Amino acid sequence: MKKRAFSTIGIALLVATLALQGFAGTVTAIIAFITTLNSSGGDVMNATLEITMKLNTLLSVLGECIALLIFRVMTKGVIGVTAPKEKMSTRSLYLLGVACYGTSILLATFGGALNQFLQKLLKGSEAVGETTQIVSTMLDKTPLFLTILTVGILGPVIEELLFRKALIDKLRPFGYTTSILLSGLLFGAFHMNFEQFFYAAFIGVLLGAIYYKTGDIKYSIIIHIVFNSFNIFVSQAATLNETAVTIIQNVFVLIGLLFFLIMGIKYLRQRPQEESVPVTKKEIFINGGMLAYLICCLLGMIGTGLIL
Repeated sequence: MKKRAFSTIGIALLVATLALQGFAGTVTAIIAFITTLNSSGGDVMNATLEITMKLNTLLSVLGECIALLIFRVMTKGVIGVTAPKEKMSTRSLYLLGVACYGTSILLATFGGALNQFLQKLLKGSEAVGETTQIVSTMLDKTPLFLTILTVGILGPVIEELLFRKALIDKLRPFGYTTSILLSGLLFGAFHMNFEQFFYAAFIGVLLGAIYYKTGDIKYSIIIHIVFNSFNIFVSQAATLNETAVTIIQNVFVLIGLLFFLIMGIKYLRQRPQEESVPVTKKEIFINGGMLAYLICCLLGMIGTGLIL
């Protein structure tokens, strides 16, 4: 039964992820078809790319809504637990938020270096940094208000409802450690690129711990919204003064690491006193659904290096 539960969760995430990608692809195809009515030749591709880039963040949010719905429907048979809500102090929320942001910058740097190494290995030195450039181009072409609304607010809300609320509620019967580590891993893999995997997994673990202990999704949503919104602000500010932004980020790294070492690790290690169903790594990972999801995400990460 335990193995079946993890397999069901893996299959649900796989279908949800494929649906998200399929939705974006379908809308792009529709845009291309409509564009052909007003353009011809090479203009069709350029016009389609321009429209798709402008709508990219909105398509991602709509796709994540579909993914959330699919996951909830497909995991109805998996018995979950919703914990009673407990308050979290503003001080703890602030300190953990800074620890989350500062440490994630360092992990993002590591992920970016790994991604660049993969691109250089697969495509040569001229390809280094192309993933970052393409993502930046998409965000630049998206209206700022739409980026803030989708990437800064709606995206974090939906991702928290999926990977913290819905997923951890299903994993909670198996205990604190299994719930937060697995939800973090699956969240990191969901991004399907090495550049985001490490810091997304770290954020997933920390936000998972916050939700698991408080039973209130609003705390992880608040941190996630502030995290994404601040990143948007940093990206905009970097176009004006990149040196100043780099200095500020380095300060955040130092402060964030300090907060994480002083408070973050201690917070993660404080396990709730509760009974849980014992489960082995083999039961968690060696099953059709979980293997399929993780392999799909790994192929997506490698594919990102090859295509971009």
